[in-house]
Amino acid sequence: MPDGYFGHKIKWDEPYATVFLEAMGAGKAVITANDGGINDYVRDGIHGYTVPPKNLDAAAEALDKMLSNTAERERMCRNAAQLFEESLTSRIFAVRLVNQFLESTGLDRQKFSFND
Repeated sequence: MPDGYFGHKIKWDEPYATVFLEAMGAGKAVITANDGGINDYVRDGIHGYTVPPKNLDAAAEALDKMLSNTAERERMCRNAAQLFEESLTSRIFAVRLVNQFLESTGLDRQKFSFND
């Protein structure tokens, strides 16, 4: 396996990995390091588990907890899917971006046909 797999010689941190969005959009709970942008949204024990960066023991423990408790995992999967649908879709991000643009420029929102 190339460097970077299974925690070996990780040289680059991805501040906002889209893999977490994709997983939550597919209704999956996530295990993520508790640094980076995704932690603005993911809550430990609610949408999955957060662990210290590059801590393989903590990641293994979180995976074991997730796999060994079906009811808890299914609850976190539902929460992750709900979070994605309510806060993380590309449409929601686009609406936020356009609204910020209009607010910062003072342009009249009514002149645009944009439903949110």
